[in-house]
Amino acid sequence: MSNLSMAHLQKFPIKELGTKLWRLAVNSYAFRKSLKLSLEKLGVGIEGWTNGEANGIECGIEMMEKSLPPKETLDPVIFEEERVLFIKAKRRIVERQLKYLAEWRELIGRQSSECDVSSSQVVIQGLNKLKEELSQLENEDGDKQSVVFRQSATQYNQLCAEMRSFLEVAKSAIDDAKSDNGEPNDQSMIIRLARIKSFAMSAENFRISILRKFVSFVDVSMPFVSGLLIVEIAFNEIALKWKQEAKRHHATTSSAFPRYLQTTPTSSGLVSNEVTNWAIRDGSPMPLHLKSAVVRRKLAEIENKNSSSIIEIQWTRAQWKKWYEKNIAKAEQKDFVYRTKTEEEKDEMDIEEFFTNQEQDSQVLPDSDVSMLLEAIEQKKFTLVDEKSRKQSDERYEMAMVWMRYVMSEVGAISIEDATWNQCIDGDQKLFEILASHEGLSDDGEVEDTKVVDVYRNSSLRECRRVALILERLASRTREVLERWPEVVALKT
Repeated sequence: MSNLSMAHLQKFPIKELGTKLWRLAVNSYAFRKSLKLSLEKLGVGIEGWTNGEANGIECGIEMMEKSLPPKETLDPVIFEEERVLFIKAKRRIVERQLKYLAEWRELIGRQSSECDVSSSQVVIQGLNKLKEELSQLENEDGDKQSVVFRQSATQYNQLCAEMRSFLEVAKSAIDDAKSDNGEPNDQSMIIRLARIKSFAMSAENFRISILRKFVSFVDVSMPFVSGLLIVEIAFNEIALKWKQEAKRHHATTSSAFPRYLQTTPTSSGLVSNEVTNWAIRDGSPMPLHLKSAVVRRKLAEIENKNSSSIIEIQWTRAQWKKWYEKNIAKAEQKDFVYRTKTEEEKDEMDIEEFFTNQEQDSQVLPDSDVSMLLEAIEQKKFTLVDEKSRKQSDERYEMAMVWMRYVMSEVGAISIEDATWNQCIDGDQKLFEILASHEGLSDDGEVEDTKVVDVYRNSSLRECRRVALILERLASRTREVLERWPEVVALKT
């Protein structure tokens, strides 16, 4: 900049002057410092950095626009190389002029070149001063800045073209997201949500591809990528908000999910009485064995029988009725039906009943759960249920709490800023791992292991024990079949 004069500035129009000044911007320490402070003030991921997705989109688009290099500009690294070469060439020209002058003095007056250093002649004095300035600039560039070699320098224009093209795509996606096509319905909401997710996925793929394809231009592309990341985060926030609204609307219309609820922090995490009462209804999608654990805990917490336990008692009565009809009444009906059947028909009915797993029926509770519900109502001190079943019921209650918190978070009923919710995340993750491994969360007395046995990747002792337990249950089932039907012969090859 110090080498520019008014004559140089008069030759450039305003637009071209801005282009020339931009070349110096990336190599300017003041510009880099200003950009760093601006990025720190954005505070991506910090609470309170934006009032909503609209502000985030505006910040991201503004950052993308300002980070785009002007058209028909040189690569900053190439420009820096050209600037260094220009300084060296200019210094060589000045030194050549002084050399010619020294040779002329020595030829004419037999004078050394040292007399030109102390000369008061204006031209000679200016040449010496310019030589010193160029030497200082060359030394500064060599001492403070390392030499940068740009790979695939010819891809600079292609990089700028792709960034400019995706900026237009981002603006069109924002206009599409902000457009209001009349009264929203489920179909239009699904379409708009799919478009937002599609753009977010495209933005992620673009970020990855541009960093892989133009690795050596990371200094040029990173400000643009940072702005694009802010826009992508804002779009994901919009998608999450719309998804929660759609899920809450569906839950309200399909299973009467409560519109208004309050959460209370407890030792088991956030608990909502409205959601708990909704979860144990017949129309709730909560699994039956989790409903049983919640009802049992609520009955156990009621010390005096009052009107607040009517719902739980009625629910227990309905479950006991289903259990009685399937186990006791069906057995009596079976004895009556068998009187009119032949031996062959009886054998067929026995085989069909044996190979029908009654515990897989999701509408009927197992014996242990029904017994614990009845004992909780009668408040008996002794019990006929073993300790293992009680422990499994307690684990199911914790899982039911996790299930309800998961539902509340999916429909947007829990605020993200809730500190108690943040404290529950680790505990919920642990309980989800317990559910995934099926440790004590099955309906029957035995622990059902339904995970696929990986014989290719896992060869540990634990995996072998799992296989042994599965084969042991299979062998027990086979022995029972052979005892009841000894005429069954295994097919041998």
